[in-house]
This record gives sequence, structure tokens and C-alpha cells, in this order.
Amino acid sequence: MITSSVDERDIYRGIVGFARAMDARDWAAIERIATPDATADLGTGLLGSRAEMIALMRSFLDDCGPTQHLVSNVLIDVDVEAGGDTAQSRAYVSDLHLGTGALAGLSFQTLGDYHDEWARVDGEWRMTHRTKTMRGTLGTQAVLGAGPEGYDASGPAADGGAAAGGSAVTEITNLLYRYAECMDSGRLDDAAELFRHATIRAGKRELDAAGILAVWRGTVRLHDDGTPRTKHVISNPILEIDEQEGRARARSYYTVLQATAGLPLQVIAAGRYHDEFERNGGAWRFSSRDYSMLDLTGDMRDHLRSGTS
Repeated sequence: MITSSVDERDIYRGIVGFARAMDARDWAAIERIATPDATADLGTGLLGSRAEMIALMRSFLDDCGPTQHLVSNVLIDVDVEAGGDTAQSRAYVSDLHLGTGALAGLSFQTLGDYHDEWARVDGEWRMTHRTKTMRGTLGTQAVLGAGPEGYDASGPAADGGAAAGGSAVTEITNLLYRYAECMDSGRLDDAAELFRHATIRAGKRELDAAGILAVWRGTVRLHDDGTPRTKHVISNPILEIDEQEGRARARSYYTVLQATAGLPLQVIAAGRYHDEFERNGGAWRFSSRDYSMLDLTGDMRDHLRSGTS
């Protein structure tokens, strides 16, 4: 039937347009595709309107890096016998989310199905409901935004992601090492971003991420190549993890090596980090760091203007 073929084409364009709109963060395009009273279940519970649907997507995507939602295996059934003004569609979706800033190099991917309902409104096909069912996840949800208030992704989907992307031990030790990587490459902003949800104890002071970034900018010497010319070697990590509560502690050593035009390669500092972590949205993050345990110092003239490492 010709009319049905045209309808299927228009609905297919709506499915693809929705995916492209998410990746472009083009929320106005989604408003054109879904009706104002469209409902959805995207894995966090029933959403009662288009506005709630967009708010949920933005809570995950606004702070995420580049994304790509690929849809395939699309099946569309137009209810011709019921008048041809309603339809249902099913499509596979594979979506990839990349980390940004301090989380660059990390990713989160899901495999799932979109089950959508459609209605013809003023001659155009509009989405009236979407359900996403999950088949599997890969990577870490840390690359996503925090989600809606009160959201905790430590359920089955998050567990699947952790199994695919590594254990809690791997995720937590990666945070220790990623800090060192950011500092040694001169990416002070990215290093501070790792502590966005943490309190840092520096002597008698308690600092947030902005506070420690200000300290680093005022004390760490960046050389002509934009780096401090250091290597922070993190070793001897001892982890205590409470999976049920989603909390962990770590004790580790750090050894700082440096070589500059005026300083041959040598150890300039050694100390300890005592860190605490929390699981949020299925991913681990810093919740506190004791930054005051500098045990041994060498020649730090080319590293610090003042203060500690």
C-alpha cells in the first residue's frame, strides 16, 4: 500500500532524527518529533511528558563528551486497519558515549531496543511513547552526567557495565593513576576535575576542586613544554572496598621524579595519599583526599614556587 510505505518512511526518519538530535544536543528537534504529552521509560522509571524525557536525557548528556546513537533493524507497523493514524516501531540501538576532560579515553556503551509508539498529528507522525530495553553495557558510566536527582545506577545495568569495564579495584586504581597522568602532563584543570565531588585536606585546610586548582596554579611550575617535567609514580595501593555501601578507602605511596634543563633526573619528593571513594551512577569517584603527608623532600626548586607537592 503506497500510503503505508510513505508513512513508514516518515516514521523511520523520526527514529533516526531522534538519535541524531541526541548526539547534536538539539533538544528543539526532539520537541518536533515527540508530542508534548509523550511518555517514556528509558530505564529510570516512567516519564510523564516530553519535557521530563528531555530533562532526563540532558542530565546524562550535557556533561558527557561526544556521543553516537546508531539505530538498525527497524520494524514499523502502521495500524492501517485502525485507520492508519497510529503505529508501532522497534529498533536496535547501539550508543557510544565518550569521556571528556579528566575522563578522556574512557567510554560507556549500551546495546538495547527502542519500542516506540506513534500517532499522526496534523498530518505529521509524532512519537507518543518510547521504551528502551537494555541488552548489555560496556565501559564506565562515569563519562555520563550525574543523572536526575537521587539517581543511582548501581542496579543490574551498572553491574553489567562494571563487569565489562573492570572491577572496583581496577576503577579505583585507575583514578589514582589518572591523577598522576594529568599532573605530569600539565593538565591541572583535568586533575582538579577528578576531585569535583571531593574534599581535599591540605594541612589544616579543607579545599574543594576549585581551591586545590588555585593552589596548583599558584605553586606548580610549568616549563616551556607546558608540563612540570615530573613523573608521579603511584605505588603500594592498599584498598578497602565496601561494594554494598558503595564506598572505598585507599592508602598509597607516591614518588615524584623530575628532570629539567638545570636539574638531572632525580627523586624530588615522596609521600602518601589517603583517599576515600564513593560509587555514583555505577562509577567510582574521589570523595576525599588527605594531601598533607609529604614524607621526604629533595630539590624542588624547579617544581614548586612554594608549598607542598
